[in-house]
Amino acid sequence: MVPGRFIDDHIARQGIAELVRREHPEDDFALYMIDMPMAATRTFRARGRPAFSISLFLEGSGTFRIDGTPPLAFSAGDVLLFHGDQPVAGENHYHAGSRLRCLDMRLSHDRLRRLGLGDLQPALAELDGEQCRREGDTLLVALRASPPMLVLAEAIFALSTRPVVERRLLCMAHGIEILAHLAGIVTMDPGGDVPGFNTGDRRRIAHARHLLSQHHADDWTIPLLSQTVGLNQQKLKTGFRQLVGMPPHAFLRRARLLAAEGLLMQGATATEAAMAVGYTNMSHFARIFRECYGCNPSLFRARRHKDAEASGKPG
Repeated sequence: MVPGRFIDDHIARQGIAELVRREHPEDDFALYMIDMPMAATRTFRARGRPAFSISLFLEGSGTFRIDGTPPLAFSAGDVLLFHGDQPVAGENHYHAGSRLRCLDMRLSHDRLRRLGLGDLQPALAELDGEQCRREGDTLLVALRASPPMLVLAEAIFALSTRPVVERRLLCMAHGIEILAHLAGIVTMDPGGDVPGFNTGDRRRIAHARHLLSQHHADDWTIPLLSQTVGLNQQKLKTGFRQLVGMPPHAFLRRARLLAAEGLLMQGATATEAAMAVGYTNMSHFARIFRECYGCNPSLFRARRHKDAEASGKPG
């Protein structure tokens, strides 16, 4: 079953086809880049066929609702996951006053399994809380997107001028990478067997990684992180190096810089980006940003804005 063709018809009926860029790299893998001004509140009735979808919001806010369940709110920086084995209907409500920019990815269940992500669906089924909505076997979940997911979504939006074959291959590659980051958030499993680390240890390290990724603006220290996840400091630091590939402070710095990059690409000033991701010392932020990107944050933002103007896109 082609998961995107049904949505194509829905987009056409809503009269927003010119605001949605579509990519179908393969029949069971579709991407939609939605970019529309929201001068007024808009509500869409939606019907979907069995599929797995990811809606990653770069700008905008609103609610999604599966018929028979309360609305689920979202805002910029959120990712909504939908999983259903049966046809389903609902309502999408988008708030006025800001632009709506969303990357929507739709995959068949068979494609997920062939990507080695068969465990993702059972992991989603175990999620519970205020950010989950269930109706039978249908599930809608809202999570905060990790900084790399937001950067990859921005990269997909920026591919519009690339040659067709190159664009489709990059869309698929970035989309699969987003799935990899999503699997890390949902399954909370950083890797396989490592001597000296049992399943509980690995899950605690995965929890620590999740906290640093999702709450990178907080003032994390090794003692605080160790106490929060219930793992002694030495095992936490050693486990991060072996299972994540870097020490906790390096992972936190990377998460902050990726988030700052995404904010600068969306038009934030260097000061706004620094404060939003947890840096209060602008000189320190500028120094580590320059070490990573080869230029200071203000120049990075100016280049991004210039590139956007040249391509006719908002920067």
